[in-house]
Amino acid sequence: MRITAIPGDGIGPEVMREALRVLSFFGGRELKVDVAHAGRTAHDASGHVLPEITERLVLDSDAVLLGAIGDNRPGDSADGLRPERALLALRKIMGCSINLRPILCTAQPLGSRYGYAAGSDILIVRELNGCVYYGRPRGTRLVHAPGAIVPEGFDTMRYSDSEVRRVARFALEAARHRRGMVLSVDKANVLSTSRLWRDSVAATACEYTDVHLEHGYVDSASVEIMTRPHDFDVVLTGNLFGDILSDQLSILPGSLGMLPSAAVGHNGRGLYEPVHGSAPSIAGLGVACPIAAILSLAMLLRHALGWQAEAAIIDAAVERVARALPAQGVPYGKASCASTSEVGEAVMAELRHMS
Repeated sequence: MRITAIPGDGIGPEVMREALRVLSFFGGRELKVDVAHAGRTAHDASGHVLPEITERLVLDSDAVLLGAIGDNRPGDSADGLRPERALLALRKIMGCSINLRPILCTAQPLGSRYGYAAGSDILIVRELNGCVYYGRPRGTRLVHAPGAIVPEGFDTMRYSDSEVRRVARFALEAARHRRGMVLSVDKANVLSTSRLWRDSVAATACEYTDVHLEHGYVDSASVEIMTRPHDFDVVLTGNLFGDILSDQLSILPGSLGMLPSAAVGHNGRGLYEPVHGSAPSIAGLGVACPIAAILSLAMLLRHALGWQAEAAIIDAAVERVARALPAQGVPYGKASCASTSEVGEAVMAELRHMS
């Protein structure tokens, strides 16, 4: 087994350090870990946001664990050097087409304002390669208006039946191993793309008679999930709606600093990373919460390597630690909250206690 760890930018190296400490706890297993670079850090060192050596390591890996990417500077857009381009390239290299974001509310921090969500467990399954983010044509142009020439921007929302069926099948399979419910979110009352989405999901669901499928419009569904999170299991949606919904629902566990995610492909390989960004303004201060990175590692062990028992132990250790953290300190850390290394050590202590 082989994984590539990419610390990345901003707080990425700090949270990655704690995740790798946790991984070292299971050092008796056959696993090779390569450390590579991408993003701003890589560009500053090599002139490339995704160096060739990183690409080679990724291609030879069973999975990638990422800290965070992003530290934009003036002029990046003009010269094509935005660090986030590395993230899109990594997803493409690994054939990632589906994003998984668990919204697990069993480990809410002390004082969370969303205490009503305690105990809820939602898995967001988001299609990654289609929709308006990748549709063509797109761009800006000048158009004639009465008495003037004005700029306008345009994008294309596009999905094929095969793209929708692929992600729908993944969500339905996931629901089979959970509570057997899927909510497919679209905007079929307005968008032709969403009408195709709904038809394709419904057709695929005919193969899964043991899974209960419902459809919902994105506007009403977002309200219903926020107010009744216990009633939902797997939420299936497209790229644009999934981007918005997953960030909105991420506040239910108490903080972005608590949430892992994965981008996976049909070949089982994946890119695992915390939901939070690189937060360059606090990089190096030792106040970033490493829980999301540690939980991303647990997802990697479970889904990419098949280490179910080890992943379950990490989840349990993190839950015990997270319950003792003040909610206001979890996002990236506050003066009153434990430091990055202290949280990491607390997780290690729980692992030692449980072993």
